[in-house]
Amino acid sequence: MQRANRTRVVAGIKLALRRLDLCRGISSRLRRRPRKEVAGFLINLVVIIALLLGAAILWGWVPQLVLIYLIPQRIGIGLLGLLFNWLPHHDLTITAKVDRFQAARVRVGWERLMCPLLFYQNYHLVHHIHPAIPFYLLARTWKNFEADYLNRNVPINTAWGRVLTPSEYRAWRGPYSQDREGDALAEVSRTHRPRKAPWVISWKPAR
Repeated sequence: MQRANRTRVVAGIKLALRRLDLCRGISSRLRRRPRKEVAGFLINLVVIIALLLGAAILWGWVPQLVLIYLIPQRIGIGLLGLLFNWLPHHDLTITAKVDRFQAARVRVGWERLMCPLLFYQNYHLVHHIHPAIPFYLLARTWKNFEADYLNRNVPINTAWGRVLTPSEYRAWRGPYSQDREGDALAEVSRTHRPRKAPWVISWKPAR
């Protein structure tokens, strides 16, 4: 029992330290901003928090505030961290400042399911190479410049986590991506093609 309590205490301390690191990061950024901007941000933050807490206490909305706002917010932040941070970047030690082509991975396969489920973050690597491209065009951009990316030996995983080298990926996809997964990716790209997006076709991967 004591060991279990000790484990909970350690977990709580670790969580508090992570929150402290987050606060330190925010405060360091605020110190670089103009004073009027920082003052406006802090005033708005205090006013909003005070209004929410005051209204919740005054009208007895504390359970609703927790269930409708705080818990969904925590779940949403956790999902964002999973989809946009952990899945594309875990176990990769190279940062985008060093080499954008090695800073994130793509997860190939099951595009009809994975693209809408992950908001196209299965092709998050393309975002690092072309940050201005909207998320719904990441899969199409990968398809357009696939050969260039493979020549740079970009990190590739299957949808379920198996690591692929560029040569293994080419064999897995098949020639000209005519296998079932390639057809699925092409269909996703066609379905989500906007009427005007000339920058995607004309862009080349950053050298």
